[in-house]
Amino acid sequence: MKLSSAAVIVVITGLILASNSGRAEPSKAEDGKAGSTVETPDLDVVVGAQKIKSVGSKEGWMPLLLGGLKQGMTPADVATLFPGADQFTTPKSGVARIQMNGRYGIDEIELDFDNHIRKDKALWRVSISFHPKFHTAAFWDELTAFCIAKYGKADPKAVKSRDVSWMGSTIGVSLGENTRRGNKTRRFELIVSMYGVTARRS
Repeated sequence: MKLSSAAVIVVITGLILASNSGRAEPSKAEDGKAGSTVETPDLDVVVGAQKIKSVGSKEGWMPLLLGGLKQGMTPADVATLFPGADQFTTPKSGVARIQMNGRYGIDEIELDFDNHIRKDKALWRVSISFHPKFHTAAFWDELTAFCIAKYGKADPKAVKSRDVSWMGSTIGVSLGENTRRGNKTRRFELIVSMYGVTARRS
């Protein structure tokens, strides 16, 4: 049974709250570290199978997992859906990282409110980083094929170089590699850029 965006958000909110309170969540697979669990990525839940109508359309671009998010939301707004979204990595960074602990195969979700143009903190970019154990050629092929079916064709050279993008009228979606933690923990990530926000001045 496929979940709606609202249902997915409810599950994620419960997961984060349970994690914060120290309660264990049921799992599908162990990642080899004591006390940690990692599920096989469920792209129907994370990305969503709904295809966009056209490049110029505004519908269907947001991944299902992030379906409750909208451009320009404040940290407090986002925190009602993703608890902890208003807790930045540093007080002035405007960046919050939600630890997913392997749920749906995701390592963490990064929310960026620091758009450098607006004076207030407004959501403009979200990154979904998959767990390092899924940094494999097979999963990259599966992820890109799923996104191509949803967003449309991609340049084969971009797929091979692991740097793929689709640009809509207000949202851009890209796939690539996250190396912030070094080469030993490379992760594939799906990035949603809501550039309609950055183009709007206060």
